[in-house]
Amino acid sequence: MEATFKEAELATCSVELLLPLFKDTIEEISFENRGDSLSNLLEKLADNESENTSLETKISEWNLQLKKSTHEAVTMKESSRQKAIALKKASKIYKQRIKHFTGDMENLTSQIREQEAKLSETVSASNAWKSHYEKIVIEKTELEFQIETMKK
Repeated sequence: MEATFKEAELATCSVELLLPLFKDTIEEISFENRGDSLSNLLEKLADNESENTSLETKISEWNLQLKKSTHEAVTMKESSRQKAIALKKASKIYKQRIKHFTGDMENLTSQIREQEAKLSETVSASNAWKSHYEKIVIEKTELEFQIETMKK
């Protein structure tokens, strides 16, 4: 795109620089070749004007294309900027969520450990009571046996 723009600028400069030379050449030709007819020179001039118009049209087209491309680039840049802002916001929100969930997980892990400790204490107490109960049952059985033995 930039190369096309430079080509257009060069063509414009070339045409501007060549116009005075062209006029001088025409004057020299008219003095050197008096045999050439005025219509021949006018025809050449018309051809050159047509070519000049064609170049101007191309330059206009290139300038229009340059404006379109520049507008597209600006639009894409703005779109990219807005996407970057949206991604930064989303990233910040997800980081906050992760921090929140990490805190919750740590809290739940702590609660689970506390519950496990309480459960362990309860199991220990239950085992102690079971052992005590079994001893009492054994003693009761022994006492019942002694009582039966004494009754006989």
